[in-house]
Amino acid sequence: MEINSQQLTPKQLLQLYKKINLNKNSEVKNSTLTSNSSNKLSLPPSIRNMDPTLQKLILQNWIQQDLPLKENDLQKLVSLIKNSNLNIENKQLIKIASFLVKNKLPLSIYLIKGANSFLDDKSSISQEINKFPNLKKQLSANIFHNPEQIKSELEQYFRKSGKILQQLFARETDNNSQLKTQLMGQQAINAKRDSLLFVEIPLFFTPQQDNPLPLFLKYNQSVENKISSEQNRYSLEFIIDLPSLGIIRAKILIEQKKIYSSFKASNEQTVELIEKYFPNLQQRLSENGYNALTPEIKQLQEEKPIFDFLNEDLAEESTTFNHINFKV
Repeated sequence: MEINSQQLTPKQLLQLYKKINLNKNSEVKNSTLTSNSSNKLSLPPSIRNMDPTLQKLILQNWIQQDLPLKENDLQKLVSLIKNSNLNIENKQLIKIASFLVKNKLPLSIYLIKGANSFLDDKSSISQEINKFPNLKKQLSANIFHNPEQIKSELEQYFRKSGKILQQLFARETDNNSQLKTQLMGQQAINAKRDSLLFVEIPLFFTPQQDNPLPLFLKYNQSVENKISSEQNRYSLEFIIDLPSLGIIRAKILIEQKKIYSSFKASNEQTVELIEKYFPNLQQRLSENGYNALTPEIKQLQEEKPIFDFLNEDLAEESTTFNHINFKV
């Protein structure tokens, strides 16, 4: 069997990844990896002379996304890496490129910038939407009622954000460019994802809907739900920075009528408040037929929790239920 020089499978990428020698300038020990007596496996020409650290980043991201590495995608990626006007770190650029390819989207500068803007913890859709009173009223989602309705609420929210993006394109102005870029990034990240949604939802805490706070949320539906209508298994992860309570990060797994959860807060007082009032939430959920088990509640240890949440591996496999470690 001859090796396809135009495309490397994830299995071949893993072989190459293990052979990259960071202590030398050559990208693979002896430049090639012998796969059998007649074939040699080597990195594609586009990245053969690239810094080994970048080579590993590219292979790693394509392996995580379970993608074949195609020469035409590589050529576009190399061109983007060499583009000094992008002002995006190579690690972030390569990660974004991998899930654009996963979502079968072009490696365009506009989509790259959009996804990078969406994942930037220093700006948010919520900050930008506040500049457009007529638009922010359209961008809302009630995710705090019946857990079974969360999925439909999120799907409706995602559709509404897409319509707002269309409106922004229809009336091109300088002051809407940042919001447009962020919404485009959100759309790109979620394109063609059947089980995972990753969105920012502006939360309004005043009747005037002033100064919304960004809630970053990931929703993951079990693939088993599609196989059997009796399956009802999904997870939610969210993070929010509240002015008086600090940063709160939560993981929630809902399986039929049973709810597992864990909470982390940036300050000790908020941890104590969650511990104090969670029994009230348990009681309300119980009245609606849900069994919320005692959660794990502790203080956040991460230095940049929102940045970490936004920039964790976005492969769908990384958010499966096996990776959610709850104490029950």
